Amino acid sequence: MLEKIKNPILFQGNLNKKNYFEGWYFKQVSLDQKTSLSFIPGVSLNEGDEHSFIQYILVITDDDEHTITHTGYVRYNISDFSYQKE
Repeated sequence: MLEKIKNPILFQGNLNKKNYFEGWYFKQVSLDQKTSLSFIPGVSLNEGDEHSFIQYILVITDDDEHTITHTGYVRYNISDFSYQKE
């Protein structure tokens, strides 16, 4: 258990929990800071709607300083979710 606390990137829960959510946020920003891309892989264990997912957010600022945002949420079966214990 202590290993999980010291390593928040590790899956903190277990797949037998009910009404549980866990995700990990990864963001990359371009050198000119006009483009950012975020990925949020995770698992949602809401009873009756258990699934894993990847959410993405793409934000682009054009030359006129207008911001364009694209988002998406890709669902996977909970059986497609896997993790390492270390």
